[in-house]
Amino acid sequence: MQGIPMSVTDTHVDIGYVDRHFDAAFQNELGPTWSLLDNNGHTHVVTYNMDTVNPRITNGWGQMRNIYPERLNDSHISFDYVGNNNFHITIYFGACSQERRESFIYDGTNYPDTSLFSVKLTKSQARGSHLDLQIAFGNLIRSKGLTQVMLLGQKDGVMCSVLVSVTRNSTKFGKGWKEFCTEYGLKEGDVLVFEVNNLGNDILVEVYINGCPCTVIHPISV
Repeated sequence: MQGIPMSVTDTHVDIGYVDRHFDAAFQNELGPTWSLLDNNGHTHVVTYNMDTVNPRITNGWGQMRNIYPERLNDSHISFDYVGNNNFHITIYFGACSQERRESFIYDGTNYPDTSLFSVKLTKSQARGSHLDLQIAFGNLIRSKGLTQVMLLGQKDGVMCSVLVSVTRNSTKFGKGWKEFCTEYGLKEGDVLVFEVNNLGNDILVEVYINGCPCTVIHPISV
């Protein structure tokens, strides 16, 4: 099981900002205490605030600067989730520009204007012709009056029909779902996070597969 929450440090406060896409993907199993293992075998225990809107690492984060002097100043860190609140971490040098850092922190400190919904695919969902949506997800799509959406992954977008049953109070992604699964080679166990704009009738639904998108450059050996 893997996921990559992006964490950016802020030199002014002893917290790490965690990408909320990761929280959305694994919130049902994440606890308040995380164990972080670096590539030199050092283990660090930190506290996670369990906040789905503004997820952050709090206690223990500031102490890591004593172990990696100056390397955590405005750094970009990837977390490889291995289950049971255990992570392998890699620190990246030069991957967090001032612009990206400010954008990340802005997103982490302002109420989001999008909603996130996660699905861990079953075999039938990964191979089937449709995807049944969770109630809250379906209600948001239905409230927009959409008959189709554009599922947008990292490679390309796929137009997908929206099937609504009033009697069953259900909403599905229909025609196009199988094409999307094939395009991205989806399989049982893959975790998808769907991001939907809360405002307007935008048909775009961004899809993050097994973590959140990132661009990484030059890992630091720690």
